[in-house]
Formats: sequence, C-alpha cells, structure tokens
Amino acid sequence: MPVLRVVPLTRIRAHEEVDPLRVDRLVGRIKEDGIQVNPMMCSEAPSGELVLLDGATRTESLRRLEFEHAVVQVIDPEELILETWHHVIRKCTEEEILDDIRGVGELTVSEGSTNPKLHMSSGPVYSV
Repeated sequence: MPVLRVVPLTRIRAHEEVDPLRVDRLVGRIKEDGIQVNPMMCSEAPSGELVLLDGATRTESLRRLEFEHAVVQVIDPEELILETWHHVIRKCTEEEILDDIRGVGELTVSEGSTNPKLHMSSGPVYSV
C-alpha cells in the first residue's frame, strides 16, 4: 500500500524545470474541475526535505494556485530505480513541430544549434 502524506509545498524540492504551458493548462483544469487527482511522488531526504521524483507540473500548478499543502506519495529510497525519460511527440515531422512553435507568439526557437532552445518573450529560455 502506498504511503500518502499531506505536506507543506515548501518541503518539496524540485530537480527539474517545468513547461509553463503545461502548468497553465493544468492550472486551468484544476480550477475547472476543482480537484487535482494524482499525488506527486517524493523521496524523503535525510534533511527531511521531500525530493520530487514525479510531478513537477502538478507541484508548480498548486503553487501558482496558492495552495499551501499537497498530498504526496512517499517512496522509500531503498526501493527506487531512477531512469531518465522524456515526453514523446508522435505522428508529426520536425518541421510540423517547429511550425507549431513558431505559431505561438510568445515563443521563438534558436535554430542551427545541436541543442535547440525555446525562448519565451517574458525572458526564460528552455532546452528542447
């Protein structure tokens, strides 16, 4: 049975950047539905901080909505197997993806680089 806890969001430490567009969409869904269903997954560090393993978008969405607490599933560090992952976009070409990005007024793409970056008009830059 998973271990669930209600914890202050200030105890949760993220280790990755979030996609602001995904956060905006989730904030809208939480406002509309009045619920956030899936708990974030964390591992407790010796300091007592909770290291976020899964749920960066959910955590940031709750922070933007000014929640003080969240339900998290606490994972025993001894039972962890860490792997990398990434979001997959299917059934479209690279050019279609770039055209879609170019169609968003607040985004530009650094082209000609082996490591493209998205530039937001508000300032932040994100690796793709």
